[in-house]
Amino acid sequence: MHKKILLCCAASLASAALLFLSFPDTNAEYCAWIALVPVLILLPKLKPGGAFLTGFFSGFAANAGILYWMYAVLSYNTESVPLSVFMFILYCGYLALYSAVWALLLRVNYEKTSAFVYPFFAASLWVALEYLRMYTFSGYPSWVLLGLSQWKFLAAVQMSSYTGLFGVSFLIVLVNASIASLLKTGNIRVFTPGAGAFAMIVLAGSLTLSVPQKHTLAPINVAVVQANIDQFKKWNNAYEEEIKDAYTGLVDEASESRPAVIVWPETSVPGFLPVNEHFMSWLSGLAKNTRTNQIVGSAYTVDNRNYFNASMLIDPEGKTAGLHFKTHLVPFGEFIPLRKYLVPYLGILNGWLDFTPGSEHNTFKTSSAVYGAGICSENFFGDITRRFVLNGAQVLVNQTNDAWFFKTSAAEQHFSMNIFRAIENRRSVVVSGNTGVSGVVNERGEVIKRIPLFTREIFETSVYPSSELTFYTRFGDLFSYLCICFTAALLLVNLTGIIKP
Repeated sequence: MHKKILLCCAASLASAALLFLSFPDTNAEYCAWIALVPVLILLPKLKPGGAFLTGFFSGFAANAGILYWMYAVLSYNTESVPLSVFMFILYCGYLALYSAVWALLLRVNYEKTSAFVYPFFAASLWVALEYLRMYTFSGYPSWVLLGLSQWKFLAAVQMSSYTGLFGVSFLIVLVNASIASLLKTGNIRVFTPGAGAFAMIVLAGSLTLSVPQKHTLAPINVAVVQANIDQFKKWNNAYEEEIKDAYTGLVDEASESRPAVIVWPETSVPGFLPVNEHFMSWLSGLAKNTRTNQIVGSAYTVDNRNYFNASMLIDPEGKTAGLHFKTHLVPFGEFIPLRKYLVPYLGILNGWLDFTPGSEHNTFKTSSAVYGAGICSENFFGDITRRFVLNGAQVLVNQTNDAWFFKTSAAEQHFSMNIFRAIENRRSVVVSGNTGVSGVVNERGEVIKRIPLFTREIFETSVYPSSELTFYTRFGDLFSYLCICFTAALLLVNLTGIIKP
């Protein structure tokens, strides 16, 4: 018994360590391709309860390592160490339930599933659970989807233009399960699914990257400002003029080369628009003086009752030519779930404002291109980003403020999501962050420009607009739905015993 417990702990920690190493800032993405092998080899030897606990501890340790920065965010917002520790443990524990259920269902169905089908089942089940996780609790748990670990392995992730990010997660688990089956049985045939799929997809991706890019639309110059405003200053009226002066100087400098558009970060204006007329006057004057389009992030209200996290297009005439309200809000960041139940225990929540989610994915049309400006966590979701493209976006924008995460790997993890949004839709993505990471990703997922974190800088670069629609843009998460259907069908077959392996 003690030996088995030690084996479970060792397998859990080995898998967790390899998963941790796969993500930013370490970026040892190759570790992900064997990260699940220790747990997968051990599962058949365990009882269902042991499989559940092994999956849970592995998931908990991996998420605690990858999301270590969450504690700093919680501590800053709650001002309570015990509460922050409790919430961090609760959050990692919740995420670990998915890997626990995955391990449990694999164990229960191991003897009922043929050796050839088993790797496909493991991969489909993983995708089904990731998809479920993405759309529960406002989707914030989607931060550590397995496929994100491969953001630098561009040959492997080109498949995202068909399958979305979930296809990459599928391939990783398929390879892991195939390796585990080979090591357990010694039968080379059970390794075929993973090896064959990996070889074909990487070869196809390599060919895609090797073919010279062809563009039907002329390139445009875009400028990005990264003002590096301290999070403690952003909403302090004492620093209002300092913030305005910083942006005025950056925009004046960026406009000298006459870019098609200048992109500001999320909530860059130190107040609410358009009710604060002096801010509107400032922005209008800045756009007119520089004769440039400005995509500006700001908090927004017209009645001081309904508040929005907004992106605005200010045209060279100083007029508001486009407006998008953030459709996906972050719990405990932009709204308080279960407010009336939590406030009695967490009095600090009384001072937090609830934003209202938008319902449309409005795009910004200029003389140079049509832009889709997703705000911060909207780029977590392939489905949200593709809706901008379906509404005509030829260039994608992500405005964010990752100053909340301080000097941790969180900003790098967030930036990596843009690689997949670019490939899924074959659109360039222009990223402007308050403190970074700011940069540009082309339609192949290549980072063609970026500037360091926590610096005050501008940059300008050329991007190619596109009007073509990918398979993923047209059909969304169809691959994930197929995985869910396959998983449900196999579970049903195994439960009823209709087909024996």
